[in-house]
Amino acid sequence: MRVQCSGTVRSLIPGGEDVVIPVISVVTSADPAGACNPSSIVAPTFEATDNCLASAVSVTPTTAGPTGPACARTQTWTANYTDACTNAAVAVSVTYTWVEDVVIPVISVVTSADPAGTCNPSSIVAPTFEATDNCLASAVSVTPTTAGPTGPACARTQTWTANYTDACTNAAVPVSVTYTWVEDVVVPVISVVTSADPAGTCNPASIVAPTFEATDKWVASAVSVTPTTAGPTGPACARTQTWTANYTDACTNAAVPVSVTYTWVEDVVIPVISVVTSADPAGACNPSSIAAPTFEATDNCLASAVSVTPTTAGPTGPHVQEHKHGQPTIQMRVPMQQYGKCHLYLGRRCSYSGNIRCDECRPCRNM
Repeated sequence: MRVQCSGTVRSLIPGGEDVVIPVISVVTSADPAGACNPSSIVAPTFEATDNCLASAVSVTPTTAGPTGPACARTQTWTANYTDACTNAAVAVSVTYTWVEDVVIPVISVVTSADPAGTCNPSSIVAPTFEATDNCLASAVSVTPTTAGPTGPACARTQTWTANYTDACTNAAVPVSVTYTWVEDVVVPVISVVTSADPAGTCNPASIVAPTFEATDKWVASAVSVTPTTAGPTGPACARTQTWTANYTDACTNAAVPVSVTYTWVEDVVIPVISVVTSADPAGACNPSSIAAPTFEATDNCLASAVSVTPTTAGPTGPHVQEHKHGQPTIQMRVPMQQYGKCHLYLGRRCSYSGNIRCDECRPCRNM
């Protein structure tokens, strides 16, 4: 016996009709499985097998097309099949997932503690970074790379660079942070460039201040240092002036101060000479000795009087000559090339013309 179902001649199942549900199966599937930016989406294929069919038949699925955001795209195909006897197969679906993402993520700096050229920082705290991406619910931390500190101690630098590539190989623009600082504990040195110390001289026409300079390990050339001074001090007879140079470098390393002191005398007061002792024979004859006078000088710049040694050309005026006239020798002071007349007064002091005095008058004759 035969029965016709929907125009198809089928064999009657012994003992009844066709109530066997056909079976749908997936023939091919090319699910991107979450991959990024697939070049194409190839729909899956289905077939149905039925007990009343000699071979499987292709089943065309239905689909609503891609759905969901670009970062989570999905597309579902569903295959349905009903045989000639209206036996409906259990529907079979295949869902593809993929990401459509060509947006570049963005890196930003979260924290930065750049010493900014300061000296001898106690520590270097690396910056931190994060990346935001259109396909991420929240920012993600990014670990930067660094080659460590570089450069000389007076110009240390360190650079950290953050890179980030998202799941779809979209690479963010790298972001770098560079720190700068100075490592300097070397004390600079001050030196005297010029000095014009009067060195105690009197009434210098001008006082020219000394000049100074400082050299520092991390300064390319010496720098001029302006000294401080309280000005001239002390009495006019002992004037002094001190200039002191101080210098502290950019890292607060202080040089040992250097001072220069000038000394000079400001004195236009005339000293005064006075006679201390005098033993003038006052015209007496034949003094047993001539005791030179003594002198001293007082000056505004001297604590006490000082002895002054006089100069002398020695005795001057008439000189002593001896005359022998058959009488005892008489010594008389006689003018040069002139003989006076001695007036004799025995036993008395006598004088002669020409202002000659004799201590003792002895017999003599007129000359």
